[in-house]
Order: sequence, then C-alpha cells, then structure tokens
Amino acid sequence: PEPEPEPEPEPEPVKKKKKSTSKSDKVWGPKGAQKPMSLPNMLKVIAQIYEEKAIADEVDDREQNERQSMSEFVKEYFSRTYGLKSLATKNLQALAAGVRKGHKENRRLWVFGALAGIVQVPGELFAEDAVHIVVDCLGQVWPKSSISERLAKDNPIAPLEALEEATTTGIQLTKGGAGLHSVEHIMEACVAAGDGTTIDIDTWMWLLIMEWVRFTNAGEVEVLKLFYDMDDNASGILSEAEFVEGCLHLSETITEDQAVELFMKFSRDRGGVNVLNEDAFFDLVHATPTFLPACGVIIEKGAPEEDGGGAAAAED
Repeated sequence: PEPEPEPEPEPEPVKKKKKSTSKSDKVWGPKGAQKPMSLPNMLKVIAQIYEEKAIADEVDDREQNERQSMSEFVKEYFSRTYGLKSLATKNLQALAAGVRKGHKENRRLWVFGALAGIVQVPGELFAEDAVHIVVDCLGQVWPKSSISERLAKDNPIAPLEALEEATTTGIQLTKGGAGLHSVEHIMEACVAAGDGTTIDIDTWMWLLIMEWVRFTNAGEVEVLKLFYDMDDNASGILSEAEFVEGCLHLSETITEDQAVELFMKFSRDRGGVNVLNEDAFFDLVHATPTFLPACGVIIEKGAPEEDGGGAAAAED
C-alpha cells in the first residue's frame, strides 16, 4: 500500500511586533500620554527655564564646566520644581504634549521645542551650539535674572539697536555657532519682520534659529569652528600671530612663510593693523580649496573651486 501523505505542518502564529519606543518618546512621553498643558502655563514655564538655563550656563562657563544640554536641563528643572518623580514626569510630559500640539502656531513653542528636541525641525538643530546661541543672545538682551519677568509680558518687544548688540555679543560667546557675519543677515530679516525700529522677541529668537539652520545646511559651521579655534583671545578677529600659529598647529603641510603669505593676501586693515575677520576668513577659504583639507577640515559643499593664488600654501 502507498504510504499516507504526511500532514502539512500547522502555520506558526504570527508574532505581533512590539511597538518601538523612540528616544523622544522615552524623554517626553508618547503622544497622548498626558493632557497638554495650557498655553499660559507653558509660556510661564518656558520663560523660567530660559532664565535658569542662562544663569546655569554662566556658572558653568565661570567654573569651566561643560554646559548641560537643554533636554537634560529641562528634565532636572521639573525634578527640582515638583520633587516627586511621578509628578515631575506628569508635568514634563504635559509640557511636551502642549508644545507638540501648538508649536506650528506659536513661535516661542516652536523655538523651545526645537532646542529641547521635543519637535522635529529642519537641519542639524539639536547641536548644542544652537541652544547656546539663543540662550546667550537672550541673556544679552536683558539681565539674566529678569528674563522670566520680561518674557512673561504680552508680546515682549525690544529695539533693533539693542538686539543687534545682543546678537553680536551672544554669537561671540558661542564659539562654533553661526558667526558674526551672520548678524547682518539676522538684522536685515528683523528689520523686514518688525516696524523698522523694534521687533517682538519671539520673532527675533526664531530668526536666530533660522540663521543657524541656514549655516548648518550650507556646511559653513566647520569653517567657523576653525576660525574660533585659531582665535585664542576670543576677539572675533585673527591677528597675524594667531593665524600663523593656528596653521602651524593644525597643518603639517603649511609652512610659516606660506601662512604669512595667505594672511597678507586676505587680511584687512583695521586702524593700521592687518587682521582677518570672519568675512575675510571665508574669502580665504573659498579662494583656497586646499586650505581646509590641509587643516584637517572637510571642504564645505559648494565652495568655489577657483584658485585664488594661495592654493600652493597648502601644498608641498
């Protein structure tokens, strides 16, 4: 007799995939975890966080400690404020839910959500330099201890002249962030967005972030980091000694004579002394394609490829 066919194996039950938890959900809670915090309460909390962050950063800088990230600082703020972990988590997630819900209609929520990592935004925005730029600039507009009180006012505004000074000083404090030559772009946008003499603070902060995104996407941040690495005294300009010393320290191919030649070609006169400001440094980089690789930096995308005569300075 023919053997009976073996019975077909029963199909294994399909295992349900576990829903993955994103890093954002672990910090801020999944969507719908908490009822969103009311807008007035969110604005009050965010203003207080900015004030305390500015003060904490100043202390860290003075004691030469690394600044805390915005997300970590926000979590600690709620822990300090509410004590009980369950209560702190509940309010933290309520703030995050409110920011997620309202950030498209409210610029202060958008900026805060971007800096804390609550909402997704274009560009490499979560780099801590972006946080430092906003907090440092905000700390230059008003005394740090009054940031919360000033932001609590309805639609706080400031004169453009004061904001330009604050933006310049704040960006100088933030090595590696959007550079001083970005101040012109920011202030032009402020004039267009304001009434010509004043602008609301939230729009100004939003424009600071947009400038950061522009620089990040343009690949210019690495150039500015190199500039500030060479700027030993944080003056915002490079002396001949700083530039030459920086080249010799970072590069094995640029000689002292070649560094001096590059400096003299692109430097600008300031009161009878030749210096390299950020604009001149960018001119040098763009006209000398081999300069960045010689200093161990990847050439930014879109940099002009013409040889401005200084290319040999980075070659054997």
